[in-house]
Amino acid sequence: MKLIKRRDRRPQATAATPCHLLALPAEIRLLIYSHIAPDGFLPNAPYQTYIGLMLSCPQIYNEMTSEAVRLAPSILRTIQFSVNATPMKLQPLRPTTFASLMHLTIGIPRWAMLDRPTIMGILQAMAPVLELHLARLTIGLEDLEGEDDVLQMVETLNPAQIARYMSQVQDMPAPLYPPSDSVASDHYRIRTTYSNIIGLVTAMNCLIAPGMCNGKHAQANHWCLRASVLNPPFPTTTCNVRKIAFRLKRLHDEKVCGCGRLPAHYPHLVYPFRGSSYRWELMLENPSLEKERWMVHWRDDKGKLSWSLKGKPGLYVWLKLKEKRESRLKRAVKSLFRQT
Repeated sequence: MKLIKRRDRRPQATAATPCHLLALPAEIRLLIYSHIAPDGFLPNAPYQTYIGLMLSCPQIYNEMTSEAVRLAPSILRTIQFSVNATPMKLQPLRPTTFASLMHLTIGIPRWAMLDRPTIMGILQAMAPVLELHLARLTIGLEDLEGEDDVLQMVETLNPAQIARYMSQVQDMPAPLYPPSDSVASDHYRIRTTYSNIIGLVTAMNCLIAPGMCNGKHAQANHWCLRASVLNPPFPTTTCNVRKIAFRLKRLHDEKVCGCGRLPAHYPHLVYPFRGSSYRWELMLENPSLEKERWMVHWRDDKGKLSWSLKGKPGLYVWLKLKEKRESRLKRAVKSLFRQT
């Protein structure tokens, strides 16, 4: 009888409370969304600030994502066509879905690595993209894809750099750029080895974790952007992308002498002892990266995850680590010490 009485005392279910937000005009709701994310562009704000509201009902989800997709072309084109970002390919410039907006791709032309001011301009132009709160950013080192790319290379490089590029193309059994009906090659069309790409990949640490440039780099790292660019100083930005991938084609083998050692002209910063068994590797900076709440690993050209210092990398991945929360016991002990 007591159980029956307790059940009778329970309040009866009432009708669902109407949503007053949906009763407002759509224009006012868009103004509310613009206060949640600057200008109503969702990648401008951390997803924790709007994910609860966005997933509350299908109508609000469609309105918030549609507004972000509508604003995306003007914002992305401003980044793409800035002065320093000319050789950089940001895609898609006109995303059609919210998922494609949160997964952007940046293409860096292989020829840009022959000119240091060009590659430094691309790295500086990537800073506004890294400030966006994206789910994933994929960076790729790309070959020439057509006549427009060739024209851009001719307008950017000087004659000596173009001659150097063409001499490397002639050494490889591949055309300058592939015909439209050809099958994409696994290798780059000019010789591209580990020693060619590791400096650019290592410089990504300065963009992703700027705090490492304050004397926190590994001692063998000689590619710090802020140490090499003093006038004007390299900008300091905060990387808000949750996952960054640097995609590579299959790299060529290093040229080894008959004695099994690398030639004397090879960069000693990459291979300090002229042997291919020991080299500078990006993962040597993982202890410093973890202090900045990041970690990096790489996969070989076969897609296998590797933690060794050997092999040909095909993909580098930076992951943003979640902030560790202190346990209740640790907070209680800290408060106890403050009181004493």
